[in-house]
Amino acid sequence: MQRLIVGTFCAALFASFPAAAQNHPFITTDWADLDNMSQEDCLNRAEHAIAQNGFKSPGTTKNSRHGYRGQYTTAVRCAADKGFVFFIVAGPDGDLTEKYEISIKNAF
Repeated sequence: MQRLIVGTFCAALFASFPAAAQNHPFITTDWADLDNMSQEDCLNRAEHAIAQNGFKSPGTTKNSRHGYRGQYTTAVRCAADKGFVFFIVAGPDGDLTEKYEISIKNAF
């Protein structure tokens, strides 16, 4: 079930990139277990971690917090009922997507 959720999430994010804007964006992902953390606490921590890393928020959704920084997009998806949180960063440079993803996860 987690693979289905993660796969669907990645496909949705990838589809959000206009074909003409970039040849092929790099996508860096990771997840972590949520040891009995509530959905609300997870979303609050996600929002803080995204902002702390210089990403601006375009808004929120029920299960995720999002941000953008130049050509880079991030999302932190909370699945407290499943016991995990998923981190994703996409953009034109693989080294930077990895750096941003690690920084957001560490700030979480």
